[in-house]
Amino acid sequence: MIFEKLKKIVIAYIANNFKLSNKLTKVNNHLGLKLTEIEKAQQVLAQKLQNLEKQMHLKLYSLDSKMQVLLRKSMENEIFALRNSVLPYANLPIRPSHFLLLSYNKHIPKYSHHNLGDFIQTIATKNALLFLNPKTTFEFFDRDSLISYYPVRGGGGIIL
Repeated sequence: MIFEKLKKIVIAYIANNFKLSNKLTKVNNHLGLKLTEIEKAQQVLAQKLQNLEKQMHLKLYSLDSKMQVLLRKSMENEIFALRNSVLPYANLPIRPSHFLLLSYNKHIPKYSHHNLGDFIQTIATKNALLFLNPKTTFEFFDRDSLISYYPVRGGGGIIL
């Protein structure tokens, strides 16, 4: 009799453990599926992050290119502003191999100095340009009449 009671208790214990084991297996399988879903989601997120990084890199490159264009345009505008202040006609076309050099044919005494270095530099520049292209043309501008230049949009200027 004790043996029968003990047998029933052991059988109940085994059955209970079997049920718990089945539940643990189901929970484990469920957690395994969730872990797989999480890993897939991580892969998707990692791919999206890479795509965002590529897009950001392309946009930064594009922005940098646009900034370079704007800077170049700004510099061209400053050069044109100087040209337009020196030349009497603002809409003259820019001709390749045509240069503006400073002339030293006369000197205004109120500046009370002679700059032989600038004169020699102008001669050397003219000879170098003619050496590179014999068809080069020049326009000369009186150095003493070019006193200062200030950019159209303000900011620093050049005092000659």
